[in-house]
Amino acid sequence: MKRSQAGFSLIEMLIVIALMGILTAIAVPQYSAYRQRSNRADAKVALVEGAQRMERYFSRSSSYVGADNATTGAKLPVKSESGLYNVSFDTAPAAGSYVLQAVPNGSQTADPCGTLKIDQTGRKWAEKGGTTVANCW
Repeated sequence: MKRSQAGFSLIEMLIVIALMGILTAIAVPQYSAYRQRSNRADAKVALVEGAQRMERYFSRSSSYVGADNATTGAKLPVKSESGLYNVSFDTAPAAGSYVLQAVPNGSQTADPCGTLKIDQTGRKWAEKGGTTVANCW
């Protein structure tokens, strides 16, 4: 009487493990890039909200000067909702202009887009290491 063998051979197990390793090597970097993009969206929301606050302040006082005062309605959030970006003024606002920036911190510092910025004209851009980065907004 012949007995049939049930189960996996060692070679079959090694092939499955190798395939899982290859799939993991592809999936993990893609997932990391996806997380960075979603966190970047959170910073964009914080910047646009900050710009709206600045415009409301400007409509009341005809100037951006003093908008960074904590007692005004233009007070910016210190961090984005996820906490991975610090939102602030790039420089103190002048009478007719401002630049808001979202500086990455924590795990988001590896993001290739770096610091996201928006100004009073609605121009949006990103900088990393003093160089403008394309396709981040």
